[in-house]
Amino acid sequence: MGLGSKAKALQTLADRAEQLYAQLMDVRERLARIEDDIDDSSDRVVRIEQELEEQRVILDALAEDAGLDVDRRIAEASITDAESGEDEADETTVSEAGSDGADATTGDAESADGDGDSADGSVDATTGDE
Repeated sequence: MGLGSKAKALQTLADRAEQLYAQLMDVRERLARIEDDIDDSSDRVVRIEQELEEQRVILDALAEDAGLDVDRRIAEASITDAESGEDEADETTVSEAGSDGADATTGDAESADGDGDSADGSVDATTGDE
């Protein structure tokens, strides 16, 4: 192996080292920007939490002056949200049943070979298999 090929290999190694160094510097700069963004976001969250607490105190005082039972209203709203969430979950379950191979009208499931035929041999039109 000649001196020229060793010099070429060394130059290739030096070029790659420079590329890696440049990439490392780029990563360090991006990491520093991300850290700054995280610090800014954290400061904003703290400020928003403080403002929210101030607003809650004001709303509680206004509700008390108006004679409203805030805890009862929150409980009622939570119950309503939970009930509407259960309704949405029921609708999702029904729609998923139609997409996983079950025949929504008869309740028959696809056969084990997954070709869209139901257990009784009829083709399930709800799956869209051709």
